[in-house]
Amino acid sequence: MPSPSAATAPPAALAAVMALAGVVAAALLVLRYGLRPPLPVDEATLFSAAAAIIGVFILDRLMRLVLTGDRAAALSENGIDLAMIVAASVATIIFSSRGDSIWPIMAGALLYIIISQAYQLGAWTIRRLGEASISPPAMFVLAFLTLVLAGTAMLSLPAATPEKARFFFVDAVFTAVSAACGVGLVVKDTGGDFTPLGQGVILVLVQAGGMAMLFFGSLLVMKIVSPQRVAAHQGLRRLGASVVLVALAIEAVGAALLYPMFAAPQGPHTPAPAQAAWDSIFTSVCAFCNAGFSLYRENLMAGAAQGWEQPLRSHWQVLGVIAPLAVLGGLGLPVLLDLGAWLRSGLRTKLSSHSQLVIAVTVLLLIGGACGLLLIQRGDASTNVVGRHAKFNTVGATVSDWNKLTPPQRLASSLFQSASARTAGFTILDVTQLSDASKFWLCGLMTVGGGPGGTAGGMKVVTLAVLLAAAWGFLRRRDDQQPLAGAAAPLLRTALLAAFFFSLLIATTAILLCLAQPTGQSFIDLFFEACSACTSTGLTAGVTGPTTSLNEGGKYILAGAMAVGRLGLLVMLLHLADGMQGKPQEIAIA
Repeated sequence: MPSPSAATAPPAALAAVMALAGVVAAALLVLRYGLRPPLPVDEATLFSAAAAIIGVFILDRLMRLVLTGDRAAALSENGIDLAMIVAASVATIIFSSRGDSIWPIMAGALLYIIISQAYQLGAWTIRRLGEASISPPAMFVLAFLTLVLAGTAMLSLPAATPEKARFFFVDAVFTAVSAACGVGLVVKDTGGDFTPLGQGVILVLVQAGGMAMLFFGSLLVMKIVSPQRVAAHQGLRRLGASVVLVALAIEAVGAALLYPMFAAPQGPHTPAPAQAAWDSIFTSVCAFCNAGFSLYRENLMAGAAQGWEQPLRSHWQVLGVIAPLAVLGGLGLPVLLDLGAWLRSGLRTKLSSHSQLVIAVTVLLLIGGACGLLLIQRGDASTNVVGRHAKFNTVGATVSDWNKLTPPQRLASSLFQSASARTAGFTILDVTQLSDASKFWLCGLMTVGGGPGGTAGGMKVVTLAVLLAAAWGFLRRRDDQQPLAGAAAPLLRTALLAAFFFSLLIATTAILLCLAQPTGQSFIDLFFEACSACTSTGLTAGVTGPTTSLNEGGKYILAGAMAVGRLGLLVMLLHLADGMQGKPQEIAIA
């Protein structure tokens, strides 16, 4: 589905017809699979309409070959489409000869038409963005608004939830915002309160939102670090292609490595291969996109309380696959591409200053966050003594989840939660049982977030580095903040903006939550939830969740906080970056 070149571009009339065909294809899929019987349109009419849309698609591809001035180029650019047409035709013949329904093939063809038109829309958007007719901030906001509106509509379909599930419009809005923004906070059980259709919608929202963050975040880093690279739309097209290829490649490897974990026996039953594959794909995408959605009600703690012989959190893939996926997604595309070039050179090339700083601060936060949690977390949640260490536990009224872990398990759990708090949102510890001091410590990690241009949220690791360097320089009475000399003033202003933005947003959200939820939760839990929503993390201290007591006002407050936290800072920095072009820096905050 490459975007057509000037020599092979179809007439505007054909492009308009295919855009309409894509809309009709989406409507047909909604009617066929999004509603419960009886359908408002009979099966024969739906089948005829689907066949007509597929026929229009085939005719369009043939006309591209006829009307083009470069037949070889047209064959090359439409080769995937033509191959899919041949494959669908062969499958239709086989299914028909066996007497099987060909609706699955029709549905796959309609979905392919929708994807192809979405791709064409994305290519057009990138061209317009490269021509500077649409500003990056406006395009970024428009992309997320489109995602949220489409996701809310799809999640509101009757077939997206089980027939007996209690599901309200606010739940659809909350889930769509959480998925599109890559947060992971839930008010419904993702695996139990959504059908495969609903789960698929959530996964698409997570993937699209994560790729949007990678693209626009990387665009911001490029505008600051190397503005000449975004002067032409060809550079933007390469950036878009890099985002898709890198994300899908990493997620595919992650899903393959996760499959044995989800295929292993889970208590009294063993998941079917198809279910294990779906769990693996879903978790891999959510991990790389730093969205803490899980198809298990207890997240990665599944099996710990149910008495499984090997709970999910005891598998090596939790620390060995899910945590690295979240870290890689949080590093950002510029750093990933830089690391790839470094590895391909046999470690002979030098990483950029930006990549070195992001990796160094990320490693320090991973280790420091784990050590801090080990030192702070006390052993019993039955008392409200802030910061008591586990070895000083004397109450013994309850046995917390933390107390049940061996020292090696506590170390592994602390490392995982340190990675997840910035900002993957998966959990292998019962956060509700952590001490107030531990929750506050995690709030600090959530606020920092991940690297520039990545799928993580927060004020970014470079912001922390710049602020610490500025403070150190001030204490030493120096005007230059090494290693940021020569870039200190603009970077410091941007870092202060990021820190102020998140401080104000988190404080405002926490106050509004206290007003919306006057009883039932402690302040530290409400503050924790505010940090999680504003920084796109997804960890919860029990305020949200499948059994949440959060009222409708609280849901809308958190949904707004998730949207503003994900969009606000990047939109401001994209706007400010235009004024910084011509003054390239080696380090970007974004």
